[in-house]
Amino acid sequence: MAIILRDIHDAVVDYFSNQVVASITVEPLKGNEINPGENFNIKLTAKNSADNKDQGVQISNVCYYVEVDHVGRATLTVPDASTAVAYSDLNQSSKPLTPGKTGLQFMFLFPPDNILEPGDTDTLPIEGEAVKGGTPTLTFRLYGNVDLGYLFPVKQTSVDFKLDVSIVS
Repeated sequence: MAIILRDIHDAVVDYFSNQVVASITVEPLKGNEINPGENFNIKLTAKNSADNKDQGVQISNVCYYVEVDHVGRATLTVPDASTAVAYSDLNQSSKPLTPGKTGLQFMFLFPPDNILEPGDTDTLPIEGEAVKGGTPTLTFRLYGNVDLGYLFPVKQTSVDFKLDVSIVS
């Protein structure tokens, strides 16, 4: 059977597009509504092949990207490092952002548990701050790598072959 290596690339892209699901929920810290000047809870949820974990692969080096489209209406707050270490870039080439820092438009979040097993659903809680009335849009995207060691296990063995040898006495 011939394999076109480009098909592996396309399968990974397809997997992230169809089997890895990112979602956001927002709740007021108190009461039933979010008012200007108040902080609010944001839950970033990532699901890996939640519909059929047997069809899934492990994802490693997970990174959550979150952005608000209009800092005049809402901003993000850097979480404590026990939740995730925040950076201003995906490659972590800058210094980590200071926990508790407010007023951000976007951040890349690296959680301590950066592996998403097949069938796993992980949630990362952060906070935002309402600046002015309106309808700002939050965007959440998940970055990660298909774990090649999981996908292509190393040092695999075949089934044992046994043969009885007859020795004349």
